[in-house]
Amino acid sequence: LSENDITEIELNAFQNLTSLKMLMIGSNPINKLNFLNNIPNLIYITIVGCNLKTIKNAFFNQFSNLRTISIAYNGIQSIEDSSFQNLTNLLILYLENEKITSLNRNMFNGIDKVERLSLKGNIFDKIENETFIYLKNLKELSFDNGQIKNVYSNAV
Repeated sequence: LSENDITEIELNAFQNLTSLKMLMIGSNPINKLNFLNNIPNLIYITIVGCNLKTIKNAFFNQFSNLRTISIAYNGIQSIEDSSFQNLTNLLILYLENEKITSLNRNMFNGIDKVERLSLKGNIFDKIENETFIYLKNLKELSFDNGQIKNVYSNAV
């Protein structure tokens, strides 16, 4: 669905695509992801260059089979606590070149299998205590091409 100038996708637009495993949404002026539902076998999603500002609490909960989430260049300013909760199969999470300014303890709650987390290109005012406490299997953490002002003790 990349580079199609899509501004809106109707709710349940993908409900009959129960075998869909990969979805790439890029360079479309979409500002809501509420159409992403009823895709039980989705394992890979890329959302790049859209007009998203926030990832809502528990938004990805319905996608328990996701293994990779790649989100970049959307203008995301905030990620609500537990937005990725219950993604028990998630291994890779990219949140790159967004406008995220802070990370906190509950942001990554529920994704304890994640091995690779990339936060490249963000400018962080703060990374709070125990931000990465739930990421028990984390092997690679990247902050390349970004800035970090304050890292609280015990953040990592």
